[in-house]
Amino acid sequence: MAWAGLFLGMIAGFSAAVLGYTAAGLPLWASVLLYPAAGSAVTVLATAALAWRSLAQERNAPQHPAERSPATA
Repeated sequence: MAWAGLFLGMIAGFSAAVLGYTAAGLPLWASVLLYPAAGSAVTVLATAALAWRSLAQERNAPQHPAERSPATA
């Protein structure tokens, strides 16, 4: 999960910096500051979304018969 979030954050930060400099006409110093800001935000959001998705899948997964209590078996 963390690797996927980090990879998405790097791509988003780089894209934001390049687009900010070329399309929006931001100064170079602003686009350099935009890279870690956008990258960090996307990294945190992607990692949190993937962790939430993983936890939701674990709750819905059927239990292994060996893990059940004797009362429910």
